[in-house]
Amino acid sequence: MLTSSATVAPGAQSILTDVVGQLNGSGNGALEVVSDQGVVVGSRTYDLVSASAACTPSGTFGQDYDGSTSTGLLGTGVSAYLPQLRENAAFRTNIAFTNTGTAQASLSVDLYDGAGVRLTTFTVSVPAGGYLQETRPFAKRAGRSDLDAAYAKVTVTAGNGVLVSASVIDNVTNDPTTMPMLSEVAGVVTWGRGKVSRGK
Repeated sequence: MLTSSATVAPGAQSILTDVVGQLNGSGNGALEVVSDQGVVVGSRTYDLVSASAACTPSGTFGQDYDGSTSTGLLGTGVSAYLPQLRENAAFRTNIAFTNTGTAQASLSVDLYDGAGVRLTTFTVSVPAGGYLQETRPFAKRAGRSDLDAAYAKVTVTAGNGVLVSASVIDNVTNDPTTMPMLSEVAGVVTWGRGKVSRGK
């Protein structure tokens, strides 16, 4: 684990560019922010387009991730949904799993097509404090690359403090869109400040 500190004045905003580079790290993983005051946190991961590219040379493309508090994370027996996924000639989907807990988390992942037909189920183990990405699970796990609409259901079978999300990536531009998890508690699917009631 790599750590660093920063100070943000009251009412101010601080943008930390290339956090991984500032920590002299490499690769991918989760960011944990601990503060002695109330803060709002978000992050962006992006790629830099080469200066010789035909389209948007020296530009960037990427995706945002909202910060999550411990009360918004998944625990044992709780499921979350990842909607609006696609795997076809135009788009591909990756799914990310983050375990903020102090023990290994075990997850069961169900993949569905847009009509609600379950395509496959697989399991994932994420170490304490760890991050894993499942690249193109619809193609690699379910053998499907013809899905204009699909979704995933992730259930925590052991562990606590789990966060999941998906990226739907344009195959032409490589531009990703973040699909945050919708968590299910007592028959209600919730995300952010809103909620959508589900039939029982």
